[in-house]
Amino acid sequence: MTKAKTKPSNDNQLIQKTRDYGRQFWLASLGIYANVQQQGNEFFEKLIKEGEKFDKDIDKRVKEARKMASERREKMAQKTQDTVSNLLHRLGMSTHDEIQKLSKRVDTLSNNVKKLSA
Repeated sequence: MTKAKTKPSNDNQLIQKTRDYGRQFWLASLGIYANVQQQGNEFFEKLIKEGEKFDKDIDKRVKEARKMASERREKMAQKTQDTVSNLLHRLGMSTHDEIQKLSKRVDTLSNNVKKLSA
């Protein structure tokens, strides 16, 4: 009879140990989930910060590229204007600016003649 009595006690201990291990496993699983969630949030925040830095860097590079393009466009426009002006002088023609200056001088002279004749 003693053997029969000890066996249920061992079974109860085994059942209790299994419950304890199951509970510990459940708690460990919850801990893992919480840890991954926290690390995931931290990782997500880190990605956002890195993205913001990259975005600022991209903005800076775009502004620099626009500035360089604008400067190059202005230089090319000036070179083109200079080339056309030189070509017109070689052909004995006046440039737009020279014609404007002459037109102003003619207007001034016309006004002076009108004043003198009146």
